[in-house]
Amino acid sequence: MNTPTDSIFFITTILVIVALNTGCANGPERVADDFGNSVRAMRAAQTNDPLTILNPDTTLVEGTDGVRMEGALKSYREGTSSSTGTSRPLQINVDGGQ
Repeated sequence: MNTPTDSIFFITTILVIVALNTGCANGPERVADDFGNSVRAMRAAQTNDPLTILNPDTTLVEGTDGVRMEGALKSYREGTSSSTGTSRPLQINVDGGQ
């Protein structure tokens, strides 16, 4: 049975689907045009001497202890935080302002 209510529901459903799909019609042209520029700008801002990117310094770093640096690298990779909990309970006192 094809009643006017069924036809209105069908047309409304089609219009809603078309309206929702029109939002997907446009791609991210503005983002695509600027893709990667923020990373390049951040890297340039963090570089003290921009010429070092083209000609990096290959001399060894001197004046530090290799064993100490190896220990620092090991603790960095393994992480130094441990979940031991608190030694006493935390108390929060709230005064009602009276």
